[in-house]
Amino acid sequence: MKQIVVGVSKGKTELILDSDLVKILSHMLKNKRMDENQTIDYDKEALSDFINNAEKLVNSKTTELNTPFEMPDVKLLSLLIPSETALSEA
Repeated sequence: MKQIVVGVSKGKTELILDSDLVKILSHMLKNKRMDENQTIDYDKEALSDFINNAEKLVNSKTTELNTPFEMPDVKLLSLLIPSETALSEA
């Protein structure tokens, strides 16, 4: 099975391609901005809406990806939510 990984950022209407996604995640790790010990009580309905909208965006943009294979179902692999510290540094 062929796979492609893309990202979606809140408030954006463009896909984050895999090469850019790796850069973003590497930068976060380099700057130690991922802190699994800090959590925020997020609105579950808002997160659900974001996930649904992100899936719709990915589905609507799959033809732009120009892959040599037919696009399979869109699946959520990961959801990164910023900690309070990361939000205050942004």
